[in-house]
Amino acid sequence: MGFLFMRQGHLGWLLLLASCLGGCAAPENRSGPAVAVANDPDASQIAEAIGALDNSVATPERTAARRFLAERVRADDEATIKALTEVLQHESIGVRLMSLSMLDRAAATDPQVVDKVIAVLMADPEPKARVAAAKVLANSPPSAPVARAIASRMRIEKPRLQFLWTLKKMKRHAAVAVAELVPVLEHPDRNLRYHAAAALAEAGVAAAPALPRLIALLDDEAEDKRARNMAIVVLGNIGPTAHEAFECLLREFADPATSNNMARFVRADILFALSTIGVPADKRLEVFELALNHLQEDQSGRGPKELLTALARPGDAPTLLLHLERAVQSSNRIAYATLIELLIPLPARGEAVGFADRWVAKNYADPNGLGRDLLLATGVDTDNQTSSLAIRLVRVHEWPEMQGPMIDLLT
Repeated sequence: MGFLFMRQGHLGWLLLLASCLGGCAAPENRSGPAVAVANDPDASQIAEAIGALDNSVATPERTAARRFLAERVRADDEATIKALTEVLQHESIGVRLMSLSMLDRAAATDPQVVDKVIAVLMADPEPKARVAAAKVLANSPPSAPVARAIASRMRIEKPRLQFLWTLKKMKRHAAVAVAELVPVLEHPDRNLRYHAAAALAEAGVAAAPALPRLIALLDDEAEDKRARNMAIVVLGNIGPTAHEAFECLLREFADPATSNNMARFVRADILFALSTIGVPADKRLEVFELALNHLQEDQSGRGPKELLTALARPGDAPTLLLHLERAVQSSNRIAYATLIELLIPLPARGEAVGFADRWVAKNYADPNGLGRDLLLATGVDTDNQTSSLAIRLVRVHEWPEMQGPMIDLLT
């Protein structure tokens, strides 16, 4: 193949690149004497294609060159990947940008590529190249070096959406950039505020310095909904350190704007946050009832289970049984399974057997084997309701644990 771009300005880079690919000695400098191109035809083609990435090359040739290189990168061709990383310092911004755009895949598996791209992020004079480098790094495995590099850039230039996105992709390592993320929560751009909160959500308890601003976000009704909702997630991930946000979260749960079907996931996030932050003793019953009602209304299962498990006490058995009856009547699988699981450790578990029997008879299913677990905890007596549930479970699932007293009942 041939790319008809052989202009004098690119010749030095081409010769240098081809010599590196072919294993020949590199020239002393770009403007030095010509160096013989290696005999490797692949090296020559790769070098020619990379040179054709320059913006001064005609569009059809540039497109063909990019396609050629991209196909080799998708095939994990080491020579092509090495060549692309070698020209990340190229004098042409077009070559640098095009090369970066093809290194996403390699950055996911090659630490050397990651190191080269970090160098671009830290030192390239062009903002477009630094943003492109951050985009490539978002595909790399979560690591502290990448997170630190992004944090370092954020200290010396304005916040950029791609920087925040890459920090989020660094998972727990985003904690190293908390100091840089907190001010972004007050940025005029709502997208930046949201993505800063999303990155803080990955930082866990390390995001505690953001508490005052997170609470302010929730209290500001004019704030962007996405940013407010993400603030809830951050507070839940911070955990007990965020106890001062309890009243704010409770108010948000009671807000009619979070009670419609579209916003029910927000209420689930609030309940999950309350489960990690902790509920004051004088608020336990109030929050317990809120969580139970949400369990009946929302079948997503996120949030209430963790909170109910933390709040349930033996004296709550009558309330749990009332809600269990509602779950059986409405065939709410998530609520039924959660309530049975909560009742199994309690002394009143025997009273749940009748509801479990009705559930299996009605739905011909035993979610998560909880009916079986309930019977194993209570024991099977041929003279009471446990035998009816046991028979149903043997017929539906052939549970081996139901053998013993069940053999007599079935024969």
